[in-house]
Amino acid sequence: MISDIIKGISKRLDDNFDYDIFCDLVNQGLNPPCFFIKVLRSSKSDVLNNRKYLSHDFVIQFIPNDNDCMNLHDMAEDLYRILQYIFIDVDSNTINCVHSFNTHHEIVDNVLMFYLSFNYYSYESVQSVVNMDSLESDSINISNVFNDFL
Repeated sequence: MISDIIKGISKRLDDNFDYDIFCDLVNQGLNPPCFFIKVLRSSKSDVLNNRKYLSHDFVIQFIPNDNDCMNLHDMAEDLYRILQYIFIDVDSNTINCVHSFNTHHEIVDNVLMFYLSFNYYSYESVQSVVNMDSLESDSINISNVFNDFL
């Protein structure tokens, strides 16, 4: 599902900007302006039975081609609007709309750092288990022993 979220983020960025989008570190040959998408943290917790709560935190870095800090703030405002919802292809027939949470940004060394999270519930299929028909034991019936004691 994380790769589906990255694809959804990439699609929204690609639909709105004409910049390169990377998910892996590029050591050389970087042509700003461009975006980097990185997973910061991912968690999964049990809720009920086969229901799970998943949370994925991302950072999108935007590297501009100039040193104008005001353009970075404008870009951040655009990202708030554009990445409020993303669309994820679940299978060939279903597309889910996922809402982002905990969005915030900062500018560090003339690079826009845009943080967002996606939280959702998931159901995991449970394998059917064959139950035993009956269980017989040669143990003592406790209730009879207790009644005899009184």
